[in-house]
Amino acid sequence: MAKKSAKKKVVSPDVPVELSQAISAKKCALFIGAGLSVAAGYPNWQVLLTDLIKKAHQRKFINLTLKKELIKHLADSSKLLLIAEELREIYGSDVFRRELFKEFEKNLQPTHTHLKLMDIPFKFAVTTNYDLLLERAYLKKYKDMPPAFSNMQPPEISEALWRRLYSIGRSSGKTDMNRAWLEYRLTKGLPI
Repeated sequence: MAKKSAKKKVVSPDVPVELSQAISAKKCALFIGAGLSVAAGYPNWQVLLTDLIKKAHQRKFINLTLKKELIKHLADSSKLLLIAEELREIYGSDVFRRELFKEFEKNLQPTHTHLKLMDIPFKFAVTTNYDLLLERAYLKKYKDMPPAFSNMQPPEISEALWRRLYSIGRSSGKTDMNRAWLEYRLTKGLPI
């Protein structure tokens, strides 16, 4: 007779058994893209890049012809990263990053989905998003900050995985700034 596992199992009729087992064994990662951020009120890439293109034209960084060309290419979702890279070159890396962070400094709150995802024992989360919705959801659930790492921190990522710490991997943004921003708001009693 087989022994019953003492581990809490994640079971749902909609979840394939293999996925449920991988989640329960902490062998599964969560990947979060822009969809959850859009549901919380942040713009999607087309809207954000359109705004940045218009601002670049208003500031005379680009002429009308280039503005129209870039906006036309936004219809092709496979070109969004190329357009973002082009805008980063036009603005300069620091100014471009500041413009992005201005948009994501809005005090939007995690959605119900963000909060429910914190109930699922994923090993770690990976996101391409600039916002702090995952950190805010984790903070609401656990009253603590999760470790967050950029793709430029492989030793730290390896250590978190080895130590079995839930962590967030970011392919964008500055994780040290995210943490400092959250800690500042918490110490001042400001909403997150």
